[in-house]
Amino acid sequence: MEPRRYARSPAGALATAAVLLTTALCAEGWSTFRADSLRTGNADGSELPRTLEVLWTFAGSEFNSPRIDSSPALAHGSVYVGVTEHSVFSPGGRIISLDAATGKLRWAKKARFPVFSSPSVAAGRVLVGEGYHQDSGCRLYCLDAARGEEIWSFETRSHLESSPQVEKDRVYFGAGDDGIYCLDLAGGKEIWHFPGVHVDLSPLVASGLVFAGTGHGGAAAVCLTADEGKLKWRIPLDLPAWGSPALLGNRLFLGLGNGNFLQSAEKPRGAVVCLAATSGKELWRREFPDAVLTAIASAGERLFAGCRDGHLYALDSRSGEVAWKRAAGGPILASPLLGGGHVAALGASGRLMVLSAETGEELAKVDLARLAGEGGRQKDFFASPSAAGGKIFLATGAGGLAALGKRE
Repeated sequence: MEPRRYARSPAGALATAAVLLTTALCAEGWSTFRADSLRTGNADGSELPRTLEVLWTFAGSEFNSPRIDSSPALAHGSVYVGVTEHSVFSPGGRIISLDAATGKLRWAKKARFPVFSSPSVAAGRVLVGEGYHQDSGCRLYCLDAARGEEIWSFETRSHLESSPQVEKDRVYFGAGDDGIYCLDLAGGKEIWHFPGVHVDLSPLVASGLVFAGTGHGGAAAVCLTADEGKLKWRIPLDLPAWGSPALLGNRLFLGLGNGNFLQSAEKPRGAVVCLAATSGKELWRREFPDAVLTAIASAGERLFAGCRDGHLYALDSRSGEVAWKRAAGGPILASPLLGGGHVAALGASGRLMVLSAETGEELAKVDLARLAGEGGRQKDFFASPSAAGGKIFLATGAGGLAALGKRE
């Protein structure tokens, strides 16, 4: 399939300093889901804040009944995220860029379908897909990061809930029923296509390999060669793989589970599985009471997994043993956030907690549903929080965004 190409004051000084700081912190790009192969969600590895004051909010009032399920990407002093616009006729979406220091809208690009996919940012470009599970004929967009202008787009036969990964001069992504694609970053030309798998999670590209999992049409973990898209190994799984893979050395971690983002299965089951990246051999498996739909975040020898049973779990990455668990006030559908010995968990009810990664001790907490206000409450929070410069950026539940941290 051919793609379509195509005056100073103290307050002002502080604002300028904030812009310079945030720009420096977010300058390197965000080339994959949750920023890196460990799925930390942190642009610079900075410590997560213990004080969760509202630094700015963006209401999204410019858009039609907006909702944000996409997770923010932080780069070039900007926050990039996808938006769903609700309509009785035809739901659509936007890809937007905000100033990371102030929350002011920089640009908005119209998409034909809702945007669940989380953006990746590399080489001055924003890459993001469109569509929910029921949609087809959806596109991957490549936009100019500074202006939001379309450079090219590539249409698939299915939907793109997957977030792309940019690796050197290529971009890799899952396209639902249409399998996995690898495109040329410069012009969007197809390099290879691996069909026959349903991929909604975000693939991971590392060491010349592409790792992914399937949730429909036969649950499995798959590994392809990054250069040609040839199958290296495929391991059948007894549960769908929804959690985007994380990689620590030769250990690959996947979250598994039945049910979906909206509800648990009648007989819920979940697991985290650790596979040898080079062979697919199972090294260990940890069972859970319900589905693990989040990416598995890794910090050294400790892993963090959110579960639909309402707990954040800390696991030993070598054995899968549970170090501690913490209740989040509702199912955890958003991926954990790591930084500086802390981990943040967002429950579906809107409770955001910052915890000690070592002990699970609560260090800070905020209710996003209250922040959004009565008119903006939403049933479930799917979007994962992101961090840079000691600040947390996340969807508020009112179709808007907020930056949280300690005021200077």
